[in-house]
Amino acid sequence: MDAAAICSIYTAERDLASPDEKVRKNALTYIKSVVKMANELGAEVIIVAPSAVMKTETTVPRKQELEWVVPAMQEAADFAKDMNVKLAIEPWNRYETYFLNRAEQALELCDMVDRPNVGLWLDTFHMNLEEQSIPDAIRLAGKNLFHLHMADSNRAAPGRGHIDFPPILQAVKDIGYSGYLSMEILPAAADPFGVLKRGGGKEFYDQYTQESIEFLKSLLQGKGGRVWKSSTVS
Repeated sequence: MDAAAICSIYTAERDLASPDEKVRKNALTYIKSVVKMANELGAEVIIVAPSAVMKTETTVPRKQELEWVVPAMQEAADFAKDMNVKLAIEPWNRYETYFLNRAEQALELCDMVDRPNVGLWLDTFHMNLEEQSIPDAIRLAGKNLFHLHMADSNRAAPGRGHIDFPPILQAVKDIGYSGYLSMEILPAAADPFGVLKRGGGKEFYDQYTQESIEFLKSLLQGKGGRVWKSSTVS
């Protein structure tokens, strides 16, 4: 099985926009370590986030943050280029970050970094909360889209919420995207990973994996898909 990509995690100790120089350096070191791992695994792309997840406000002027973030991302991109790894900026929803919430904002940062191996990583769950149109956001990303996370409006398997997936897949086709469609599906909880660690959310493993694949394949094959009703898959 190939490693499609690496969903690296950015915490308060790994924050490129932190006022603390030690934290910023730690974030850059972390990015380089994930790049090395991606190279060893044969993964083509990793997430790079300019700030920490769940950091929803800052007292530092935006201009100052960018003066920290952009050079660090350029250094990381140059390092990653030598290892044939791409860096993808993922905008998250407003409840998880203040820094980037929409594709257009991520593209602006991408332009500032100005490296060919830096692009975007989009997620339908976040886009459902922040974008006026998910298909338009995908078309805006265009050739800069390096990876796409699929999840429904409730972050469950595609087909279990209210996101309209056919226009999204059409946009993916329209831009000539040839990368992976991967699933990032999690329980609807303030601490989703805690739910999984405690043994809950068992449907998010084999059951939702199978559902996701079957649902998206049915749409790609022009069969219209289905909304899953039962709690098991036969």
